[in-house]
Amino acid sequence: MIRFREKGGKEKELPVHHQLEQVLDDYLLKTKLSEEPVAPLFPAARAGLLSRRPINRVDAAEMIRRRLRQAGLPEHYSPPLFPRRRRH
Repeated sequence: MIRFREKGGKEKELPVHHQLEQVLDDYLLKTKLSEEPVAPLFPAARAGLLSRRPINRVDAAEMIRRRLRQAGLPEHYSPPLFPRRRRH
């Protein structure tokens, strides 16, 4: 199960696949976030160091631009242009 708080403070608990559970456990150990249970699951990072605040949309956009630059791709992007899986 994964427990999280939605925008507005409502708490939810959802079952997760055992493979996702393993990936999250590995992530928490590698980032040492398992030692800080109240830390955000996806913290912002600066210069390769994790901060104590959650990632926001500006941080995410900068991360995408950085990865596009590293891949030699144009840095201008629009999330609606990213491929999406169709729901049936």
